[in-house]
Amino acid sequence: MAKFIQDRSMEASPLPSQVLQSLTRSARFLKTKEIQSVDVEKAFPHKDYNSTDYINDVMILKLSSKVKFSKTVKAIPLAGQNDGSPKSCIVSGWGSTSKENEPGQRSYRVLLGVHDYSKTKEIQSIDVEIAFPHKDYNPSNHINDVMILKLSSKVKFSETVKAIPLAGQNDGSPKSCIVSGWGSTSKENKSGRMSDVLMEVNVTLIDNEFCKSNGMYCSEGEVGPRIGDSGGPLVCEDGKAYGVVSHSFQDSYRYTMISDHIMTWIVSTIKNA
Repeated sequence: MAKFIQDRSMEASPLPSQVLQSLTRSARFLKTKEIQSVDVEKAFPHKDYNSTDYINDVMILKLSSKVKFSKTVKAIPLAGQNDGSPKSCIVSGWGSTSKENEPGQRSYRVLLGVHDYSKTKEIQSIDVEIAFPHKDYNPSNHINDVMILKLSSKVKFSETVKAIPLAGQNDGSPKSCIVSGWGSTSKENKSGRMSDVLMEVNVTLIDNEFCKSNGMYCSEGEVGPRIGDSGGPLVCEDGKAYGVVSHSFQDSYRYTMISDHIMTWIVSTIKNA
């Protein structure tokens, strides 16, 4: 399991859910000695945000504690209506350094072997060479909500880093499964405040015509994946991954099914990567 630096909301993410997890902690890279890590108490996305054309693409974050300003942490004043029209500007970030970084177009780093964020001594940190979101991913209904990541170097398997086998067409229909992640631990917590420790929960899959006809599994109930858990594996009785955590809708949780269609795409993408 690993997490990325990317996840806006489980309920309305405009991007495919990552096959691995989303690292929703801010710049927690390799040099973390002098950084401040502050939890977000509540997030306020613009009420008129449009995920199709990205109009009103802005969010306010209320932090759980005060920021300590220093030489490396300073406030940036906001322009006002009397400041005129800007011409020359600077943009900064940790994104891709190549315009040709297709098709993923974003920069990711995978952390392997993480269980507790406060204990990062033995983790593996590997850059993603290229990301492959499903070509037919639909951000409106989250159909084909899955992504493959090609890493820049090989993974070193160990007691804390192991592969999860994928279910095949002869494995039958799963019923009792486990989902895991570092997402919110409260159904009411829509602020995006995450767990520092890897959590897991048991879910029971239900018969749902919408999910079945759209290549998904569904579960219901008080427990299930929360904000920040998108991209985690749906592991069932036989220890195989049958799906990927996608999103929640009303009182149900939805998972992208690793169907024959998805498996064919996986094999083809890996072969041509």
